[in-house]
Amino acid sequence: MATHAVKSGLEHIIASPHVMEGVCGHTPAAIEAAVDSLNQRLLQEGIPLTIWPGAEIYIHPDLARWYREGRLPTLAGRNTHVLIELPHASLPLYTEQVLFDLMVEGLRPVIAHPERQKDLAQDLPRLTDWVERGVWLQVNAPSLRGRYGRTARRTALRLVEQQLVHCLGSDSHSIRHPPTLLDAKQEICHHRNGKSFLSQLQTNAQAILGETDPRSIGGYGGINGG
Repeated sequence: MATHAVKSGLEHIIASPHVMEGVCGHTPAAIEAAVDSLNQRLLQEGIPLTIWPGAEIYIHPDLARWYREGRLPTLAGRNTHVLIELPHASLPLYTEQVLFDLMVEGLRPVIAHPERQKDLAQDLPRLTDWVERGVWLQVNAPSLRGRYGRTARRTALRLVEQQLVHCLGSDSHSIRHPPTLLDAKQEICHHRNGKSFLSQLQTNAQAILGETDPRSIGGYGGINGG
């Protein structure tokens, strides 16, 4: 998978193992240790790829408390962005309160694959409102090519057209679906202002990795810094 990622042009990958209360309890320390070990192996093999710690965290009412207790993995371990997964069916009633609580802690929630969430796919104004409040959206690259069905593809493309996407995820879980964003980038380039939009996605990725001050980025879709 690492070799394929490099061939497709990737230099950095944020690992995002699932974290779910009572099911997958990966701690920040455990994730960082595993990533350190993998980076050492990549160095030994001469593969020019850097892996960063992260997680895809299933929404839970106590995520802000987890963060205060040092139990919440953040993207690249920078304590600036946190990747949140929502149920594919109905949204929990506490969803917006959790997002607000995380922002009070100084974190920017990043919603994983909103195009695959049934309620949100039918309510883009709600996503627009979230973005205006400071939430980022990460679309799965395979969604843009139709891997998850017509509804997910149509929603993902609408989010791109409305410039509400801030990150792309590979959704790569095995060598059967190796990490690549090339097809998604080609799809985005077909849309209005596609190249400048891709440039903004790159800037957002640099902010997550700490290469740019995230407070200086407005992002696409009217997001406010801070």
